[in-house]
Amino acid sequence: MRPNSINYIILLWLAALPLLIGACSVDSSVALRSYNHIEGSEWNSVDKQSFVLDTVSTTGDYRLSVGLRATKEVQLREIYIVVEQQLHNPALYQKDTLKVLLTDEQGNMMGKGLALHEYVTPLSRPVHLHKGQSGEITLGHIMRRTQLKGITDVGIKIEYEDSGH
Repeated sequence: MRPNSINYIILLWLAALPLLIGACSVDSSVALRSYNHIEGSEWNSVDKQSFVLDTVSTTGDYRLSVGLRATKEVQLREIYIVVEQQLHNPALYQKDTLKVLLTDEQGNMMGKGLALHEYVTPLSRPVHLHKGQSGEITLGHIMRRTQLKGITDVGIKIEYEDSGH
């Protein structure tokens, strides 16, 4: 190998190092981030989507957001989703209804993306979690249509929001 080739390889590694470090770093403020794929892009009202919340590391207020990925096939202005939290240590059960807006009044998709649009909608109030708490969060739609065409993925994000973290 020529000396210039070695310098070039070292320069490439140095340029890639910040990207590798960023890709490997973990956002400690996120307690849960997960999506479930919807087979056939048709979310049935009886198909509840469940997400396991592993042991919480820090007591505090968390922002719970629901994510949807949809194609233009969805053809709805909004979707109503029931968010059920069944937590342990200490025990907590909460049930909320969340309205996710998909289009504006003119029918334009409001999500981010081109062919696949992503919608992230937070609950209106924070969720107070305790260190050591764990449990399950379940999402289901409560629309009149049993099958919602165009929904490809349903997800959840729980992020620590206390100041000073």
